[in-house]
Amino acid sequence: MHDLLLLAAFVLATGVGWWLGRRDANKSPVQSPALAEEYFKGLSFLLDEQPDEAIDHFLQALDINSETVDTHLALGRLFRKRGDVEKATRIHRALLARPDLEKSQLLLAQYELANDYMAAGLLDRAERILLELGNAQGEIKWRSLQLLMELYQNEKEWDRSITVAQQLLGRKHPSTRPLLAHFCCEKAQVFICSGGVEAARKELKRALGYDGSCVRASLLKGSLELGAGNYRKAIKAYKKVRYQDANFLTEIITGLAHCYHKLGREKELGQFLRDCLQENASVGLALAAADYLYFGDNKREDTNRFIGDALQASPSLNSVAYLLDTQKQKPGPVKKEMLDNLQVIVGQLIELQPVYRCNHCGYSGKKLVWLCPGCRKWGTIKPINEQLSHEQQV
Repeated sequence: MHDLLLLAAFVLATGVGWWLGRRDANKSPVQSPALAEEYFKGLSFLLDEQPDEAIDHFLQALDINSETVDTHLALGRLFRKRGDVEKATRIHRALLARPDLEKSQLLLAQYELANDYMAAGLLDRAERILLELGNAQGEIKWRSLQLLMELYQNEKEWDRSITVAQQLLGRKHPSTRPLLAHFCCEKAQVFICSGGVEAARKELKRALGYDGSCVRASLLKGSLELGAGNYRKAIKAYKKVRYQDANFLTEIITGLAHCYHKLGREKELGQFLRDCLQENASVGLALAAADYLYFGDNKREDTNRFIGDALQASPSLNSVAYLLDTQKQKPGPVKKEMLDNLQVIVGQLIELQPVYRCNHCGYSGKKLVWLCPGCRKWGTIKPINEQLSHEQQV
């Protein structure tokens, strides 16, 4: 990081030197010595590995005009990235104080100042600027709306997030619809917690309208209908997950099993799970489905044999734990004691393993969240599933 900063300062110094030389050719020699003095002071600080002082002197040597705005904007971003928000804010305010700059340059300075305010936690100020820029034309409008949406998202103001995201739909960006679906799901969860079942249903329907592949909406819908005793509707919602994202099949099995049991249709569950395993064989899914694969068919041995084969094909602590649990039922006190000890050890190892991982940044954890804490992207965290070989599929 230190080397990168020195490199940036050196590039800046080179650019300033070139610009000063160009400007000196068109100006009287009366002003050149002072400018050159600041320039060489900056170089001196740079050579002494004092980049902060170097940049300060380069700024003094570099007047604000239409030709140097980009340099000032880049410096402001550099300061903000390093955590020196106050200095970044000062640069961007200085730019806005120059009415002789082009309108597009002033808009860029406003946008950067809004970023400064967000970094400093001055969200009201940032919001005012971004709302104003949202009425502008061109690329700056879309960049400002994107930042405004992030601001509302961070503040969990879902209605405002939706309003801004709807404006971004005009750009037809592929990530906008999934974002809108997640915002609606956030609203639905709020309604569910407060007992607003009908309002939650409307938001989930709205979410699937924005993004038909929104797994989160289907999981919430299934859970909502299950809690309301609408088992057929819950099954319909849960089954959508199979085609939306098979990685989440492990999340629906318990709910599905409860619904099918209440309806007295356990055999249908077993067939559904076997079909899913044929299409998407994984150790995680096999383990989650093991107790229901042959529900009511008295074929526990077949299930155990399947899990044993899966273990040999793709070794897994979860598979070991499952087999140990089944083997404990066999006679032999010494063997049972040994298996008990092994099960405790394996259980401890499993507790240390993450259950979910972000496909974008690699963040992992044991709890399913929809907004990744690492990369701040929606819907990228999924259950970790180890794939089975083709020969081990049901």
